[in-house]
Amino acid sequence: MLPTVTRRPRRVLLPLWLVLGLFALVAGAFGISADPAAASEQWQDPATLSDGTRTSLGVAVADAAQASPFAAWHEWDGTSFSIYAARFANGTWSAPTRLSQGPVQDGTVRMAASTSGKAIVIWRATGGQGVEGSVYADGTWGDPFRIAGVNARSARVTMEPDGTATVVWTALDDAGTRRVRAVRIAGGVMGEAGWVSLARKPVEPVAYIAGGRSGRAHVVWVEARDGADAINVSRYAGGFWSVPATWSNPGQNASLPRIAASPDGDVAVAWIEDLGDTQLPFARILDNDRLGGIEA
Repeated sequence: MLPTVTRRPRRVLLPLWLVLGLFALVAGAFGISADPAAASEQWQDPATLSDGTRTSLGVAVADAAQASPFAAWHEWDGTSFSIYAARFANGTWSAPTRLSQGPVQDGTVRMAASTSGKAIVIWRATGGQGVEGSVYADGTWGDPFRIAGVNARSARVTMEPDGTATVVWTALDDAGTRRVRAVRIAGGVMGEAGWVSLARKPVEPVAYIAGGRSGRAHVVWVEARDGADAINVSRYAGGFWSVPATWSNPGQNASLPRIAASPDGDVAVAWIEDLGDTQLPFARILDNDRLGGIEA
């Protein structure tokens, strides 16, 4: 008897116009449009964040309403690559601050900021030794700390208005199944990491996260469900992550999820579905603070 071969749903290479349209769809869900008054505003001249003598890679930037923007990057310091950050205030960028105490692996650096003036930077440690981070509060960057272990992949971060950060990544559980994992960081103190996705379903390597109002965070990812790749969403509220809900259409292969949230709690998720002869963008809005959808 021949062995049974299980085939994964086919992948498609999406045209650039469709991917760009997906981002526009999320923006449109929040009524983001061109501001005629912005035509009279002027961009400042480019400014070098570092001393301009060393190679830099992997820049990230974060901003929040009524707060100063931040930038972080991956820079050669003469012996290894390290993480540096700067803050824009009073019309100029601050001198760079070195955040990592040891060499880092690559140029993957992520950051987020809050309306309270706080910020967080996360990066992948050298040799794939997990995810590390540093928090900016009260005018200074804190010591780096370990966030996730060695098998963590594709970490993302968001920050709520009060400065509480949520970091999400994918990791292997004890059974070898890749799942979505997250941790909350408040007041410079990291809580206990927990699983967001269920154990029985394989997950794609990347999950995306958005904050919103304080005390809430939302994660979106792709996982197998009923023979197709489905968009799943979970919300953090009241100290717990909700049971994941499937937001894409049953039986359709979905991909490229993106999520956005506003400080007043509105959340939009957009994605692409493969309908066989075409690929179309879909989106859903969080309705009355309830996830809805199909519970996993």
